[in-house]
Amino acid sequence: MKRNERKQAGQAGKAEAMQTGQAGLAAPSRRAAERSKLRSRYFAKAMVILLLGASLAALYARGGAVEWLLATVLAAVSIGCLIFPYFAVGKLSVKRSVKEAGRLFDGGEMEVQLKLRFSRPVPFMWVGVSDEVVPVSAARDGKRVMARHAFLPGLKRAFQLTYTVKGLRRGELDFGTVQVTVGDMLGLTVRTFEVVCAGKALVHAKAPAGESFSDLPGFRPGSTSSERQPIAAIGGQMITAAARASRSGAGPDVRTYMPGDSPRRVDWRAMARGLGMQTRVSNAEEAGQLIVLLETTASAYGGDERLFDAHVGRAALLIGQAVREGKNVLLLTNGADGRKEQKVRAGERADLLAAEEQLARLQWSLTGEPLPQLVSDVVAGMSRGAALVCLAAEMKAGKAASAEPEPAADYVVYSAKLAAVRGVRLVLLLSQKATEAKPSDAGWSKRLQGTGCLVKSLPVPQAYRNQVPEVADSNMTVDGERGVIHVSTASS
Repeated sequence: MKRNERKQAGQAGKAEAMQTGQAGLAAPSRRAAERSKLRSRYFAKAMVILLLGASLAALYARGGAVEWLLATVLAAVSIGCLIFPYFAVGKLSVKRSVKEAGRLFDGGEMEVQLKLRFSRPVPFMWVGVSDEVVPVSAARDGKRVMARHAFLPGLKRAFQLTYTVKGLRRGELDFGTVQVTVGDMLGLTVRTFEVVCAGKALVHAKAPAGESFSDLPGFRPGSTSSERQPIAAIGGQMITAAARASRSGAGPDVRTYMPGDSPRRVDWRAMARGLGMQTRVSNAEEAGQLIVLLETTASAYGGDERLFDAHVGRAALLIGQAVREGKNVLLLTNGADGRKEQKVRAGERADLLAAEEQLARLQWSLTGEPLPQLVSDVVAGMSRGAALVCLAAEMKAGKAASAEPEPAADYVVYSAKLAAVRGVRLVLLLSQKATEAKPSDAGWSKRLQGTGCLVKSLPVPQAYRNQVPEVADSNMTVDGERGVIHVSTASS
């Protein structure tokens, strides 16, 4: 019995070892295939040399016309396919440039030009050019955009490859090395050169097409183009006509004092008359500051990065619209490194550009402070008349009398009540897939009744989520004119 058990255990161990070996061989299968190709090319070279030796031997032994013809052909093949490729290619230079009519945006396209120059002509050979674009963001799926083009150069030396990448996605793009492959017509000798041509491109965030936030609290709907022109300077900053109107209100007003109000705004005269503590406010204070709070944790979006990209584009849209209306904006993000802030002052274009670049490079984090808890902390420090727009992932409203309360929804309700007490306008924008059913607006309306908080679900279209960058077109020219024979064009 023990011998049989040991024998079965030994057979099982051998079977397990065989499976492990097969798994190990599965990984380098591509390299093995490439090596086999190289060995087959070397074998073809050896056969050509062997046939050349046999033809020379036959020519020495007989010296007939057939022997002379065979020896001449094999000698020409040996020189043209085995020797000439190693001397034909001299110095090689590659320059890359990205043609931008403006800035690159999510969903747009990018045109790249590669200028290739040989120090001497390479006739009777074919040339292949390969360029790749790699997303820098670690959250990407790692797919690389590869542009490939092959052509016959003839007697030309300078070439220009132009290709277009469509369906760009937000983030920073890194260009890798350019591979130039040169080979003979029979494919016996193929040489590959890697030219270091580093470069980067930044794709700015953009909300899904057709979205607008003019109906949100704190924004003026239907602003005309005349209101967006700077017409006055206050405090050294250019403001719009609408912002000027909001600043020049009908005069100061009063409201009930709340903890945190500045003592300089307390109406002491009203207090002396027995009216209690009152705080002076004005229309300028009612215009207030806009705070945009963006959720950046990956778990909140269920691992769907395009839901996150859509919210990043919406944050950029909100900030741009608020700045055009003359508001100061504070961008807040939660991540593994804690809360980060980016201030955008009205009329300061440099601040707006810095915020847009930060959003373009923003990556989600695996851990971070939960957004519902962060909302209540932010609301507690805001002044009356300010507005807070939270960009978060989809969450359920829950039930007020539920036996298992949902912490996220409870924090939202608490933050909404706190915002109502402090006179803060709170807006919660939720990103969700277009294929999913919309949450019950009645549930949120019931739980947030009387708080003035607005909860709005924003679906992300399937076309936006499935957007993948790819090479759409490529062509090779010589001095601005088509002077080469195209062999093939491929992209991946």
